[in-house]
Amino acid sequence: MDDENPFNICTWDVNADCDSCYVKEKLNCKFDRKFLAGFITYVIPFFFCSIFGMIYTAIVTGIWWFLIGYGIFLVLFFTVIEMRILCRHCPYYAKEGKTIHCHANEGLPRLWKYDPKPLSRIEKLAFLACLGFLGFFPIFTEIYGIWYISMNYASYGFYALLGLIGIAVASLITILAWLSNLQIFYCPSCINFSCPLNRVPEDNVNAYLEKNPVMKDAWEKCGYRLKK
Repeated sequence: MDDENPFNICTWDVNADCDSCYVKEKLNCKFDRKFLAGFITYVIPFFFCSIFGMIYTAIVTGIWWFLIGYGIFLVLFFTVIEMRILCRHCPYYAKEGKTIHCHANEGLPRLWKYDPKPLSRIEKLAFLACLGFLGFFPIFTEIYGIWYISMNYASYGFYALLGLIGIAVASLITILAWLSNLQIFYCPSCINFSCPLNRVPEDNVNAYLEKNPVMKDAWEKCGYRLKK
């Protein structure tokens, strides 16, 4: 048994027979930095627009707790919350070590033990709630800024109002583009199968589980039944 791969997950098995694997071209089941680069490319525009808009709003209104609270949430989400709810169920998380290696959170601290079971219903709801907050709280903050400027129009004027409206629209477009790109390019081949955004066909899920008995056993104990 490989000490770095105690669950014998084929994703981390250097001797895995990938050439003859049915899902070789259907799943992103081996770490590839081009997928990591793609994920970062998709998400950067949203964070740039949203953070800029929140700073703009804070300067205009004098209220900084929106931005500070969101910053604290981001740190906790990516280092603790997401890892506990979502990532620890992913085969990429199964590799032992102090950091994780995957197509989204490369290099972040690995605080929890790998859990081969699928996400529970509560975990799925909690992840969706956090994702909704991450994506739309900045936009709500910017909308508040738009309202504030419109109520104090004489002090700020047309261009200040138009500028923040433009930033809010850009934030909305970039978050929708990010989610759309995930659904088109990542979720249909992601091996974190129980993620509520995952769109991998059942046949491909079954084929991967058949190659990974620890995962298969854990999923079947949770009520999942593979089609024969």
